[in-house]
Amino acid sequence: MREDTIKTLQAAIVIIVTLSGCNDLGDPYTPPRIVPGISIDGIRVGVSQANARAVLGKPDGGGFWDGVRSAGIMDLWETGPHAGLKLFYNSYFVNNTEEYGPVDYIAAGEPFAGTTAEGIGIHSRIESILRAYPLPSYRSIDSAGSGILVYCVSGKYCIFSLTDSLTIFIGMGYNDPPKPGDFPFYCP
Repeated sequence: MREDTIKTLQAAIVIIVTLSGCNDLGDPYTPPRIVPGISIDGIRVGVSQANARAVLGKPDGGGFWDGVRSAGIMDLWETGPHAGLKLFYNSYFVNNTEEYGPVDYIAAGEPFAGTTAEGIGIHSRIESILRAYPLPSYRSIDSAGSGILVYCVSGKYCIFSLTDSLTIFIGMGYNDPPKPGDFPFYCP
């Protein structure tokens, strides 16, 4: 075999080995299923409902929701590999018709089994969260260990809601950025 052919094959092998080790977000069913400020189960804040459903499949339910900041519709998965996941889409009025925007907020609660790369998920203890992420942007925890930890990541926030020092809910958003007065959810 010619020397230049061998070098080309060696370079191709290095590229293949390198690429096979890459994991951008990869399969949403393998850890980490939660990437703070980026995604939960492979769904990013800002994707369309059609794209989210293409990844997650048909939701088990959903309906309308009304929150402090906005209102819209929600998809939820109660069974299967995405059990405990909820996606919230804001409602907009365009040309006198109501349209639902991209994913504005992602929420995971019981029985969601996904974790971060550090192993943080539903039922993680507050000590584990603070060991993995020591500097929350906002912290409000009472003496019983109930409250919230908020982290700003890339202009989005990730919230860990706790009861008795255990995570009961993990949320991520928003696609429509909070304003500076929307404390503690404003992430510059």
